[in-house]
Amino acid sequence: MMRARRASPRAEILLPSPRTPAVGVVGVLMSPHTRQPTEHSLRLRNRPSTQFVSDTTRRSVEMNSRGPGSASQAADLTAPRIRPEVGRYLELNPDGAMRWDDTEALRRTTRDRALAVRGALEPVFSSEDLDASGVPVRLVLPSPDVMDVLVWVHGGGWVHGDLDGYDGVARSLANRARCAVLSVDYRLAPEHPFPAGLEDVLRVLDWARSRYGAVAVGGDSSGGNLAAAACLAARERQLDLATQLLVYPVLDHGDSEYKAAFRRRYRGFIGQRDFGAAACERIAWLWDRYDPEGSHRDDPLAAPLRAASLSGLPPATVILAEHDVLRGEGEHYADRLQDAGVPVDLLTFPGQIHGFFQMAGVTPDARRALELAGDAIRKAFDSASPHPRTTPFDQEEQR
Repeated sequence: MMRARRASPRAEILLPSPRTPAVGVVGVLMSPHTRQPTEHSLRLRNRPSTQFVSDTTRRSVEMNSRGPGSASQAADLTAPRIRPEVGRYLELNPDGAMRWDDTEALRRTTRDRALAVRGALEPVFSSEDLDASGVPVRLVLPSPDVMDVLVWVHGGGWVHGDLDGYDGVARSLANRARCAVLSVDYRLAPEHPFPAGLEDVLRVLDWARSRYGAVAVGGDSSGGNLAAAACLAARERQLDLATQLLVYPVLDHGDSEYKAAFRRRYRGFIGQRDFGAAACERIAWLWDRYDPEGSHRDDPLAAPLRAASLSGLPPATVILAEHDVLRGEGEHYADRLQDAGVPVDLLTFPGQIHGFFQMAGVTPDARRALELAGDAIRKAFDSASPHPRTTPFDQEEQR
């Protein structure tokens, strides 16, 4: 049975005034060199908002002043600033070089880019491609005796993305969370529009649950959409999931106030005159492939932000990028989860862009995000109800 959970207040991380001593300190930005706090401490207030994450001593980032569906007021006071290594990557890999009119060419290009930016693959105990109730999956084991499993759903706008492009993410999460990771090779649009991909994810979740481990689900971008939708479907079926990991998820199709502000603010971003408009148009293009008739745009299983209620869902970790057209809907979803009594941690990486989570070979923020995500998953598994599984995954698969 899905259990209702009481949410604790989510911390709002504020940069205190230099004249005012920090009170109720709950955390600090740490320098990796001195292991001492940076110049700004962090204060707790009893309302939801974003926690900005840093792994180095660098410029302070103002907290955004948020309301559901609204743009960040504080961040809009200054021009966007991006991590230098990410800026260099974008200059060398402009979206204008992508063949959006040729699906197969798009898939090849995005796959090549994913392989180029993932960095060195972490060693794991085993990695094996399997069939899970008719759905191709890759099972990654950090050790032979793990009992719990994360079902990971890759991004790619429902149109591209594959197991190899996300192998680095799967391995890192497996090692950090000390769990098995089932990476799902779900059917892609436009050949297989909604709800084909979601149906594949749900089949894999059932397959994983039949092996009695505690089960979590996660994904990035469109994979985050499918993970969030899978949690809604699991709730209706009264299936318990340990946690959900949503990395800059696609949650709605609407042209929100946040997206309108994104269009205006990101003109000329990193030398690309129409960066903001292009990002919004790209999202619309992908939605048209996923739901070509436009008949499912208000279905919560396609657009989870449209759900009437988010109560009874598993605890969530939401990871966002500061310079991402999807940031607004991610913040809104986190607010709604907390309002519904669902424990939620919201982490926003300053200076980052959509896609950074799989760029461990480019930016240290990717490695930090993977560490935080893995820790959150492990914590959720440790808190989950005991389960009857006694057979490690590798022994099960050898039968």
